[in-house]
Order: sequence, then C-alpha cells, then structure tokens
Amino acid sequence: MGARGGRRGAAVVSRSTVIVATVSALAFAACFTDEAPEQTTTPITGASSSSSSSGESMMTTSLFEGSTDVTGTQGTTAESTTEDPTEDPTTGGDPVYSCPESPDLVLCYEFETGWSDSSLLDTSDSLYHGFMVGVAQVPGHSGSAALLDEASTVFAPYDEQIFQRLLNEFTVAAWIHPSAEGLSGTRGIVERDGNIRLALVGGGESYELSCDSPGAGTVLSASSLKPGAWVHAACVYDGESLSLWVDGVLSTQIAGKIAVIGDDSLRIGNDGPAVGAASAFVGLIDEVQIWELALTGQALCGAAGIAGCS
Repeated sequence: MGARGGRRGAAVVSRSTVIVATVSALAFAACFTDEAPEQTTTPITGASSSSSSSGESMMTTSLFEGSTDVTGTQGTTAESTTEDPTEDPTTGGDPVYSCPESPDLVLCYEFETGWSDSSLLDTSDSLYHGFMVGVAQVPGHSGSAALLDEASTVFAPYDEQIFQRLLNEFTVAAWIHPSAEGLSGTRGIVERDGNIRLALVGGGESYELSCDSPGAGTVLSASSLKPGAWVHAACVYDGESLSLWVDGVLSTQIAGKIAVIGDDSLRIGNDGPAVGAASAFVGLIDEVQIWELALTGQALCGAAGIAGCS
C-alpha cells in the first residue's frame, strides 16, 4: 500500500489525534467499487438531532477550540461499536478504503471510521474533517456506509482554502441508495448553499437526480430511477457547462458559468442554510468524492464500475 497505506493508517488508528492536529484543515470525499453487497434495512437507533442549528453551533465551536468533545452528538452504529478503530463492526473486518491517491482529489468521505466519536473523516490529503449526528453505520457500497433519516446531520464547516479550489472546475460524486420513504420534494445529497447542490427530486414512487448552481442553472436526469438500489451520481462543472452523470453515463448537460463560492458549510444529506425534515435525504450514502477538476467520461464510468472503463 506504500505511502497511501501509511497515511491512512495514521488517520484511522490515531483518529482522535488527527482531528485535534488538523483543526484548521478540514476536507471531504469518497470512492467507488463495482459491486454492492446486499443491503440491510437496520433502523437508526440511539442518538438523534433534535435541533440541527444548536447542535452544529456547539460542534463547530468545539472544533475550532481544538477540542474533540462532541458529548451529546454521537452518531450510532447498526451494531455495538468496537474500541479497535481499525475494525469495521458491520463486517467484522478492516475498513475498506478505495479513494485514489491524487492531488486533484479535494475531499473524500468513505464512512469507514469515526463512528465512536461522531466524526466525519476525510481520507484525502486535505484531512478536512466534520461531524455526524443521528447517523447509523451499515454495510455500504464498499465497506460501510452512512444510513441517514430526517433527523440526521452531517456537515463540515466552511474553509476558504478548500473551496477556492473548486472555482474553475469540479466534480461532486457519491453512491446513494434512497429509501422509498423519502421520495417527496427535493432532498439534498451533497450541497453548499448558494454554490452547488447534488440532490434527489422525489416523485412519489420514483425519483430523478438534479444538479444546480445559481450561476449555471439546473440539470435534471433524463429518466426516473427506482429506490432500493445503489446509484452512482456525479455533477461535473468544466468551467463552461454543468453536466449530470448517472451510473457512469452522461444524462444531461447545460451551458453555464459558476462564479459564486460562498462561505457556507458543506452538507451531506440535507440542504442549507435552513435544514429540515422535508429536505433530508433518507437512505444510504457512501463514498462521497469532490475533485478540483472535471472528471472525464472514462473516469466517471470507471468510478461507476462499468466494465472496460478506467
């Protein structure tokens, strides 16, 4: 595994130490493999967030003061959490990491570790960590995934140095497994208010995917999708156009220019700035990746696990 294995080992085995040491350098992303294990429908139990705004305020203050104390905001797991941070309690084995080692990968959230202290851990070189509240760990597309409901909160505070990298080009991608209970209205998947939003648009028994930005407009998937299956969604901006890719295939594209970065937090599974049950994603999210370039069609079909792609 080389340098990549050594860096990940330090991030996983010394999770609490890394979070304290990288208070001012937060970041996200996630990865893709071509085969999904059979899913569980284990419900979220235990902690949940009754007030997203107050919870976020407390956690952000704690983070910037250099503290790892997130008392009262712990996430939950589908099974009891082990004290060994290298073991995945959902599979009984080691965490599964598949994000590539690339200087262009800005953020990578793989949801493999961090569950015992409600930490959203970034496994890219940015180490831009955040928080998870009212989220359960379950078997995912690769390794473990985050199971979210209407009370879940997953976010990372704004960092100018991180998000300025996304001004000229970017790719926002994730594996999602929506629940049939959350197919009404617009549900945020990966979002920064006023800048970019990858979302699910529910239609009752089916859904579409959308990607929008105030500068470039909105792209909507060309066909409807059914819940209960893993889907790879990617929003790509190349400086001149905004496109939506579904399972490695280009769905729609429009011309547009994005000139707004904003100073909002990054959210996974909801919309900002006022989050709520009506805009909450219900289901599983895994392997969230954010790149500072527009990935090519070959790269995106490879990420979606299509044979013959790289």
